[in-house]
Amino acid sequence: MEFVIVGPVDNVQLTQEEMNAIVSEAHAWTRKVAAHCHGDRAAKMAIAAGVDSIEHGSFLQDDTLQEMKKKHVFLVPTLFAGYWAGGHADIFPPAIAAKAKAAAAQVEQMFRHAAKIGVPVAMGTDAGVERTAQTRRVFR
Repeated sequence: MEFVIVGPVDNVQLTQEEMNAIVSEAHAWTRKVAAHCHGDRAAKMAIAAGVDSIEHGSFLQDDTLQEMKKKHVFLVPTLFAGYWAGGHADIFPPAIAAKAKAAAAQVEQMFRHAAKIGVPVAMGTDAGVERTAQTRRVFR
């Protein structure tokens, strides 16, 4: 038996107070904080809490990207992960496959907007999705 719980892509899993506390404590220990966000609402909250980077960011809106530029929050778009997951959506349960296809369709447009706006970008991978060695394709 297998259980898969899939919520909406912009499902926020922490309160603003929890995010603030996590970021504050990590920064007190001189640690960077990365937030795993595909959706815009969670990313806005994470940015308000003071995170250092947003991982994925597939559905970020321009106002969120502007705020990232203003606060020097890095975007780690994991472009190949979105491309790979969207192209292999048939291996996932239907609810996850739908999200993978939606993210794959959106992430490139979001990244083009981020680049135009001037959001700082860092390279990263979602090694649990695609083979890590394939990530080099992002540079082509």
